[in-house]
Amino acid sequence: MSKSTNSIKTIIGKLFPKSEKAISEKLSTDDFNAFSADAEELQNRLDAQEEGNSAEQTDRQKAEAKVTELSDKLTAAESQVTDLSGKLKTALAEKQDLADQKEAAESKITEKDDYITKLKASINPLGDDESNKADASDDFQTDTDKAAIAAYNKSNPTA
Repeated sequence: MSKSTNSIKTIIGKLFPKSEKAISEKLSTDDFNAFSADAEELQNRLDAQEEGNSAEQTDRQKAEAKVTELSDKLTAAESQVTDLSGKLKTALAEKQDLADQKEAAESKITEKDDYITKLKASINPLGDDESNKADASDDFQTDTDKAAIAAYNKSNPTA
């Protein structure tokens, strides 16, 4: 509410337009005092309302600034969520690719292990377990078996 620009003189002039008699002739002292008190009370209420409006305006401006600040923070947070969601999707895709690569590598390792086992079997028909047992008991081995085990042990020192 905007402050009234009319003075008490203007208000009285509007209330008693074009009076031929002086105001003092129309109003008694008690009526004038009561009117003045009412006018002063109204002016005080208008001033108080203006101060209240000013305070409300200040509060509104502060609230609008806070809304703008929070809106900016929300926009930044939404942007960060979008960015992190994209990074998460990328990381999950990379994880899946690595899992596929691991599975393929494990398959190749299994194939190579099978191939190595076949090669070992073709080189040493007795196998690792039997060659170790045969080392412990030389009684049942022929000279050919002993020579084959010795050659195998030389070529595979960890066995």
